[in-house]
Amino acid sequence: MAASMEYGWVIELEASEPSAPQYWAGSSLWSGDHMMAIRFARKVDAERAAMMMLDGMNIRIAEHGWDVLEYERQ
Repeated sequence: MAASMEYGWVIELEASEPSAPQYWAGSSLWSGDHMMAIRFARKVDAERAAMMMLDGMNIRIAEHGWDVLEYERQ
């Protein structure tokens, strides 16, 4: 069965390596597990959330893809 992909925007901790990012998982929680990341449908939503919730932190906004089947297995 072919993988079905879902795409969205995430907030990553800038100090983490792009090849192994730490994703914002809400409040003050960061996770290396992309399945725990808070997902945003639009880049502007991720930017606004970062401005309100993570003001003063060095972050980056990145587009990310998830395998829907992997998500459903969890």
